[in-house]
Order: sequence, then structure tokens, then C-alpha cells
Amino acid sequence: MKDPVSYFEKPFDNMNISRENFATFCIDFTSALKHAVAQGEPVSDLVNDTDTLVTSYVNALNSVTTGKSVQVSETLSVDQIIAKFKAYIANQEGLIRARLGKDSKGYKQFFPQGLSQYSKVAKKNINELLAQLIKASNTYKTEIGPETEDQLTVMQHQYQAARETQNISLKAVKYSSTDIELLGEKLKKQMYLNFLKLAIIFVDTPGKGISMINSSLLYTKHRIKTQEEQDNTYTVTIPANTTKEAGFAFSIDKTMLFSNIGSEAVLIYGAANVDAPLSPTAIEILPGEEKEITATQLGAPANRFILIMNKSVATEAEVEILFV
Repeated sequence: MKDPVSYFEKPFDNMNISRENFATFCIDFTSALKHAVAQGEPVSDLVNDTDTLVTSYVNALNSVTTGKSVQVSETLSVDQIIAKFKAYIANQEGLIRARLGKDSKGYKQFFPQGLSQYSKVAKKNINELLAQLIKASNTYKTEIGPETEDQLTVMQHQYQAARETQNISLKAVKYSSTDIELLGEKLKKQMYLNFLKLAIIFVDTPGKGISMINSSLLYTKHRIKTQEEQDNTYTVTIPANTTKEAGFAFSIDKTMLFSNIGSEAVLIYGAANVDAPLSPTAIEILPGEEKEITATQLGAPANRFILIMNKSVATEAEVEILFV
């Protein structure tokens, strides 16, 4: 039996998650809720409670980064999904033709204008085409199997999530780190309430609620290094309450993979000299997280040094660096 006390434990309190990964997770979750509403599920109140908070949090993150939108690690870009959709339906056409016959009513529901209709898919018509195919694949599920509808529904969800990310634009207002922390805490509390409400709504069909929560997005997937890369990985140990220079030369065209293998968050920034103060554009890397950072992001060639600040006043930090 699950300990009843566990229902009172907030899920994000003891998790080391990067801000970007948390934003990615929340965007995907909100998109899943909207998709569920479109399917007739009673979760519109959760969308209303969450959507504005997610947008504010993402805008706050974007306002203190280099001007790039939050990168969604698992959610594909709009263009990638369109390309994936074209390839998938071109491949499925053979199966549908074989099972239904090219002159059948069923085939024409899938391809009313022939396969060429899908070679012209774009942002303006992909939703309409996906809906058309999902409806047809549901109607002829017995003949062609359930996999086609399942795959198209996944693509529909991925596309909506990608558009959601694309449409959250950088606003002029600037946020401080304190603002971001406060917004993050509000969003974490709201997400906790969302999970509890989903458990209540889908108490008899828990699989529906669980399918909306893609917890894998919370964690950065670490690159598996080759033996050569492992041999060329540079490790820097940063004492508590200290800023340390990485200690190697780098050129303006380099990209480096920083992996925080310690237990403390660090800040990475470029500087013209080893005694430079903390830069306002320093990049935070949480324990267990890794990020690719270009020399240009660190201000090369004017900034010739990489400085790593340990945010802890009590425990040393450790970072691995690899040129990629």
C-alpha cells in the first residue's frame, strides 16, 4: 500500500531539475491538457490555471538568456514534425492501398486528392490534414490496425507542443533571478495541484491521466562518450565559495560540452582576465546537468578565459569539459 502521507509531498521539492527542462516539461504538459480538452476530457480548468503561469515562466527565462527561446529537448521543432509527417504518410500509403484497395471509399477518405496532397503539407494545413487522417484511421481501424491512428495522434500532440513553444515569444519586460525563482515556485505548486486533480478526475482510468505527464523531459539525457572522448575530457574541481579558471586555451569556433558531475550548481562565463567578476550572462548548470556552450556565447575572442563559479559556500563542485 502506498503511504497516504506521500500524497502531501510536493513532487519537485527534492529534485535537481534545470529551469529549461522544467519549462520544457510544463509546455509539453499544457499541450497534452489542451489535446485532452479537444478529445472531450474534463480538464479545461487545469489549462486555465496553468497556461498563463507557464507563459510567464518561459518569458522570464528568455529575458535573462542570450535571446534564444527555451530549447525543448524532446519536443521536435515544427519543421521536423512536418517532415516526419510527410515521410510517415508516404510510407503508410502502401499499407492503406493494400488493405482497402486504391479505388475504395476508404482509400479516398485517407487520400481524397491523392498522395500528392500530403507532399504540400505546411503549417497552414497540417492540423486539418492530421485531423482528416486520424478520423479515417479510426473509421478503418479494424482493416489497417490501430497503430496508424496511434502514431498520427502522437504527431498531432507533438505538433501542438512545438507550436506552443514557438508561439511563446520573448517580451520586452526583464526579470531578475528572484522573479524567476518566485515564478518557478508558483508553477511547481500549480503542477503539484494539477497532478492531484488529474488523479481525482481519472480515478477509474488512471492511464489517461498518466499519459499526459512525460516526466522524462525533466532530465537531461547525457551524451555517451566514446573512449577517445573520455580520454580527452578535462575535469575542473572548484572549491566552495570560489571561482576557478578552466585552464585551457580555446578558439572562437569551438563548442564545449560542460557536464556538472558534482553535487553543487555552478555558473560558467567568459572573461578577459582571470580576476573578472561574475558576468550577468553567466550560464547556470545544475548538478547532473550538461550543456553545450559555444566560445561565442562566452564572448570569444575578447574573452580568453573560461571561469567557473561554485555557488555553494560549503561544498566543492566538479565539472567535466569536452570539445565537441
